[in-house]
Formats: sequence, C-alpha cells, structure tokens
Amino acid sequence: MQFKHGLIPTLSNLGDYFKEVGFFIALYIVLYSAEIIDDLVATYNTPIKAKFIIKNYISSIDIWFIRNIIFAPITEEIVFTLIVQEDYDNKVRFLNSIVYFGIAHLHHAYELYVDETNAYPVGTIIISCLFQMVYTSLFGHINNIIYSQKSQYSKIMNCIFTHAICNYMGFPSVATNGLYLCSNKLSKKTKYSYEALHIILLILGLYFYIKYMFFL
Repeated sequence: MQFKHGLIPTLSNLGDYFKEVGFFIALYIVLYSAEIIDDLVATYNTPIKAKFIIKNYISSIDIWFIRNIIFAPITEEIVFTLIVQEDYDNKVRFLNSIVYFGIAHLHHAYELYVDETNAYPVGTIIISCLFQMVYTSLFGHINNIIYSQKSQYSKIMNCIFTHAICNYMGFPSVATNGLYLCSNKLSKKTKYSYEALHIILLILGLYFYIKYMFFL
C-alpha cells in the first residue's frame, strides 16, 4: 500500500516523488500568499527581537499543534481519502467524501461549547460549525481530486502535506494584521493600498488554485 498509494517513495521514483510533493506545497503557498506576506509584514513590524519570536513560536508547539498539524492530517487522509478512494465505487465516492470528512469535524462544536471562558453562544457555535462542515467537506473533495486525478507518484503524501498546511493556515481571510502595530504612523492611503494589495493577492491565489484543481 505504501508504494502504490504514494505513502513512501521507491528508489525508481524518488526524484519525481519529492518533485510532486514540492509542487503541491508551492501551490498552497500561492493560495495563502496574501496571508503569508501579511504575517511576514506583521513579524517585521513587531518590536520583539527575532530570537524571541522564534522562541515564542517553538513554545507554541504543544500537544494540540502536534494533533492538528501532524497526527490529524495523516490519520484523516488515510481514512477519508485513501480508504474512500479505494473501497468505494465512483457512484458513491463523491458523496462519501463530503459526508465523512465534513461530519468528522463536528466535534469542534463540543470544544467550543465546553470552553472555559463561556465566550461562545449556542447559536454562534451552530453557525460556526455548519460553516466549517461546508468548507471541510469541500476540502475533502478537493483532496480526493488531488489523490485520484492530480497525483501520480506521491498521491496520499500530497494530501497529507496540503491538509497540514490548511490546518495551520486556516480559512483564507480578507482581514490584515501586518500594519496593526504601526497603523497610527501611516496615512489612510498607505493602509488602503496595503489592504487592496492583500485582497488582490488573495484573489489571484484563489484563481490559480481553482484553475489548476478544476480546469486543468
């Protein structure tokens, strides 16, 4: 299974394997280019020294980080992508990818409900989780496309890496934080130009991503 489904490379396809993984990582960097640049700008404008930024980042790697970025992508892609793709025929594959992957993320509703701060009303939790179910279902279908149509050598590994990137970055946002700490020193023209650039990069990232996934 590990060779056929791209879990690990073989000696004969080693170069093509990592080239394909690198391509999908690059594709998702393009998708999140607006947020990545915004984070870099925010980091640059932070008055904290670089060594403390790195230290804070390392200290944020806890059990939840490991679960979301490492454990969840591996287990969920093996179960909801590989098994669904191999054990169901084409007639039910699309529906299963939506139902299984979307429902698997409803447990976040309970996490919000028992939050110690009690900051989330029930209505907000329901709306949030329904929205999350919709976009995670779409994400599950997209990873099925990556696995079955867009990959040749590193099929399931592409899905694992892209899943980890999405878990880390979250849903693409139009909001910006890059100039927050120095916003009082900047003109409105500069702020609006920065926000416009962010939206343009976001649209371009979505355009190239959607074009590759659905039209190429």
